[in-house]
Amino acid sequence: MDPITHTLTGVAIGRTGVARTTPLAMAALMIGANLPDVDIAASFAGADASLGWRRGWSHGPLGLLLLPLVLIGCLWGWRRLTGRPGDAPIHYGKLTLIAYGAALTHPLLDWLNTYGVRLFMPFSGEWYYGDAVFIVDPWLWLVLAGPALLASSGGATGKVLWAGAAVLASVPIVLIPFVPPAAIVLWFIGVAALVLLRRSASRIDQRRFATASCVVAAGFIGLMLTGTGLARRQVAAVDDVPLADVVMAGPVPANPLRRQVITALPDGYAIRDVNWVLGRASPRTFQPIGTGPEAEAAAVAPAIAGFMHWARFPTYRVRATDDGVRVDIVDVRYGPWTGGFGSATVWLDDDGRPLRAQVN
Repeated sequence: MDPITHTLTGVAIGRTGVARTTPLAMAALMIGANLPDVDIAASFAGADASLGWRRGWSHGPLGLLLLPLVLIGCLWGWRRLTGRPGDAPIHYGKLTLIAYGAALTHPLLDWLNTYGVRLFMPFSGEWYYGDAVFIVDPWLWLVLAGPALLASSGGATGKVLWAGAAVLASVPIVLIPFVPPAAIVLWFIGVAALVLLRRSASRIDQRRFATASCVVAAGFIGLMLTGTGLARRQVAAVDDVPLADVVMAGPVPANPLRRQVITALPDGYAIRDVNWVLGRASPRTFQPIGTGPEAEAAAVAPAIAGFMHWARFPTYRVRATDDGVRVDIVDVRYGPWTGGFGSATVWLDDDGRPLRAQVN
């Protein structure tokens, strides 16, 4: 999931009363909820290195064991540097438990989307996918933002910051062409509801409200997992294929009722758009895998090793060029031949050896 969702999750948990158990608890929750994403540093080494390292070690057992201890050490150092006589003492036992709990929410949320997470790195490189919640989900933002908004100051600076956040969050909802109009309307209704909620902050029990927000978020996630399972079964029944061959029923942006369903066939992938509530499926399209010696040579090119380990449904398109062959590789879960995220290109010489490569 995106950093906003992770951070708001930490804040919402804190507002249930956890943040009051010891000083610096909210800091441990907010930072700990994002802690496994320290692997974003791999992005500086290039796109292939990023795909090779992201959602790996720092999201696995060793990372989840060690990173919270590093966080506790940093918070201890911060208190030593900034503490004043008379400050409430920190209960480091409780703070450690809070840091571990916050860090554990991170891979659980990451598992929910189609990007996946390697839950047992470095002991196993296998990817796990919940295929339930889009990597940026505006409805979780709305549900989890409430506790943070209620606890914010009512000053002019706070109002400006929250207004700016609302505008920035609304931009993709409005501009992404495949977000349905009904979702845009519901989004702005939700934003308006948060504004009214903030005006009523003095009359609301913040602990109960935060607890309710966490329960609603968990219920929404459960509903999305249910939708994924139903969509898979619906397509298996319509196409008369084994359920195991329906390899993904992925969420789409801002529309909880739709799934992009992919079925593995011997020579490619069948794709349907499904409304899992109504049980309606679009006509089936087909994406061939595109096997052949050139595809096989491109797949083992060292320069895209990280991409190929991450790719879930790679397909290949081979084209001749002036100096050899160009092989475009696209992961079907991220759409058609757009050349955008989820794709790579390898150029081969006339003997099938990699000349250069690019990961998008």
